[in-house]
Formats: sequence, C-alpha cells, structure tokens
Amino acid sequence: MIEKIRGTIQKYGMLQPGGHVVAGISGGADSVALLHVLISLKQEFGLFITAAHLNHNLRGGESLRDENFVKDFCKRLGVDLIAERLDIAKISKNRGISLEEAGRDARYEFFSLISNGKNARIAVAHNLNDSAETVILNFARGTALRGLCGIPPVRGSVIRPLIACSRDEIEKYCDENSLCFVTDSTNLDPGFTRNRIRHFVMPQLLAVNPGLFGTVQGNLEALRADSRYLEQTAQNILNGMLLPNGAVDRAKYLETESCLRSRILRIMLSGHRISADNKRLLRLDAIALAGSGAEQLSPETYFMADKKSFRLSRPKPVPGPFCIPIDLQGGKIQEIYVFSNKKLRIINTDYEYYEENIKYNRNLLKNAVDYDKIVGTAVIRQKHDGDKIRLTGRNCTKTLKKLFYEAGIPSPERGKILILSDGLGPVWIEGFGVAERCSVSGETSKVSILGLVP
Repeated sequence: MIEKIRGTIQKYGMLQPGGHVVAGISGGADSVALLHVLISLKQEFGLFITAAHLNHNLRGGESLRDENFVKDFCKRLGVDLIAERLDIAKISKNRGISLEEAGRDARYEFFSLISNGKNARIAVAHNLNDSAETVILNFARGTALRGLCGIPPVRGSVIRPLIACSRDEIEKYCDENSLCFVTDSTNLDPGFTRNRIRHFVMPQLLAVNPGLFGTVQGNLEALRADSRYLEQTAQNILNGMLLPNGAVDRAKYLETESCLRSRILRIMLSGHRISADNKRLLRLDAIALAGSGAEQLSPETYFMADKKSFRLSRPKPVPGPFCIPIDLQGGKIQEIYVFSNKKLRIINTDYEYYEENIKYNRNLLKNAVDYDKIVGTAVIRQKHDGDKIRLTGRNCTKTLKKLFYEAGIPSPERGKILILSDGLGPVWIEGFGVAERCSVSGETSKVSILGLVP
C-alpha cells in the first residue's frame, strides 16, 4: 500500500522536500495508517510532521478514550501532537447546522489554524471508500460532473495521500504493521446518511462487482481529467469575456454552452469565497441570460446584470439621508452637488428650445419637467417608503420599490438614486423619467431639464 500512496503523493504533487505536514488524527484506522505512512516517508521527503487531534466531546467517555489513545500513539511514534477540545453540539446549535457539518467545519478550522503558523500542508485520511460513498451521496441528492468526481486528492493546502486506497487495504496495512486503532461508535449509527450508504448500499454494489473499488478509481480519474479540462476551458473563456471594468460581456456569455456557463459563474464566485451549489448557479445564469436583475450573495456582495454585462459588486455605502430644496428657476444652468461623485445639472429653458432639441435628443423626453406643474417646494431627495409614480407613457402607477425591483436594482443601490419631488410626491426619478402629471406638452411654457454631470 505504501507504494500506492507514494505514487499518489508524486502524481498530485502533495508534498515538497523539506515541507511541513499537519496530519489530522482521530484514532481510527485511516488516520493511524496515514500518520504511520507519513513517518515512513519522513526521511525520503525530508518532512516535518505535526499531528493534530480535535476532541468533539460528542461521545462522553469514548471521546476521551480516543484522545488518550492518540496522545499515547503519538508519544510512542515520537511525533509532536496538538490536541484541542470543542463543544461541537453547542456550535451546531448556535450555527443552526448539523453535527456532521459543525464537526467538519471545526476540524478544518483547527487544522488550518495550526498549519498557517507553520506554512504547512494539511494531511487528512479520506480514502477510496469515502470517495465512492461521496459520489453516491451526491448522485442521490443531485449533482453535476463536479459532484461525480469524488473527494479531490488536493484542495488548496489540504492533501489526501490515502485517496486511492480502499478501507480493506488500510486495515490490512494496520494489521501487517501491528497498528492498533479505535472505532468510533457513531460510524455504526444508521441515523447518519453516510452510514446507511456505507453499510447497506456499498455491500449490494460489491455483490454486483467484487472489483468495485478498482472500477471506481478508474472512473474517478477519468472524470477528474474531464472536469479539469472543462474548468480550464471555462477559465480561458472567462478571461476573454472580461471588460475593462471587470464585468463580464453578456453577449459573449450568451454564445457559450451551458456546461461552461455554470463553470464560469463558479469561478467568479470562488474568487469572492462564495459557495456555489447548483440551484444558485441556475438562478445566476437566469439573471445573466435575462440581462436584468440582481441577487444578494453575501452581506457585502451582489450579482447584478444589465443588457450589456453582469458582475459581482460590492456596493459603496449608501449616503446618509439628504433632502435638498431646489429653485428650478434659480438660473439658466445649475449644478448641485448631492453627495460623493454625484452632481445634478438642471437646465432651465423654454418650450421652443425643448421642441427644437427633442428632434436630436430623445433622452429629453425622460428628463424634461414642466416647471409650472410643480406643486409647492421642489427638493432632491432619496426614496421614501410608499413613494409612487405614474411615469409618462407607462399608463400605470407603481411604487418605487416595485419599479426598482423590476429594474434589478439591488437594495443598497436604491438609496443612491436621485428623486425630484414636490408637494405631491416624486416628479422625476434618475434613470426612469418624469411623472405624467409634470410632463412637457404643447401648453408648456417653462421647461427644466435634469441630468447628472458626467
């Protein structure tokens, strides 16, 4: 078995000469064999090895038994051990996640904390059986190619030297080297989904094909090769889609096959350390294809699309409340600083000027206000709860909340949109247009044209 492990280490470049390795050890057969193998290869690779054990405090005396076993085992091997205890049940409750998820997260946080201080690789004891079980579990729950590739041999700083070895091979190695190990009683509990697969599904598959794990290993290698190719292809295509502002060219995205689009989105999210399950990828793909909409991915990150592009954005803070009185006839041209990088320009003119220029600039339709229809004091402000407007040419009244939602404007951006309002409510909304009640007509005398200073 040690030859197979050496080959796996070399194939995936898991260890570097003179490198430091933090080996996770629970006391089970897999982790005991892993640590023993690493020690056997220590001189060959010039390794510095530290063992790490996390007591989850879930099994009372059995958890303490495992901890003491690991301490004694590492002492006999002459390996430095860092051991810690955590209340995983409490963490699970506080985070609202399963015990399995809480335990996994806590272990990797613990290993990472140790490894960061030593610039080390983290070696964990997942094996071929674990990988096959993961494939079945992912297939049952629904997955794409990525989920059928099993547990990756390397992910970041985490390495899995035993990933090509079956559990039978590992237990045989322990027997041949007189290595004792402990058994976690929860591994027999059918209440855990993985245990049901391990104890009920896998035996049936082995009855169909006694050489199952050899077949699985070959399939996984082929699928991983296909997946790597598609991932690299997606990365190359994404590089060619990026616009100078960092957004993705939507027209090029529309020409891309769906299997590559999902990978492009996954690559984008991974750069922001945002998880990407299939349901999320499908939602984001739909937004990108539609060319409008937004989805909040984290407290600070949004996915936003328009007709030309889509992007991940970390919106700037919304400015504090503002309400600036405006004298629309205070001068022919006014420029009003509202907040950082946003300045409003108002051009006051007459109907003749408007009529002449509308022929060349249809944008005036959305930004020209009949001054004489303003009721009371005009102000520039943010949206207020309950604001409504009947936009010129829309034939319906909508709340600003619905208007912004339909336009795909994320919540943090809505407070930055300028609104000209009078005593009756919104008159003009930046980017949307003028209320029908204040639109310019043939009877208009004075016209105020609003827009942002470029």
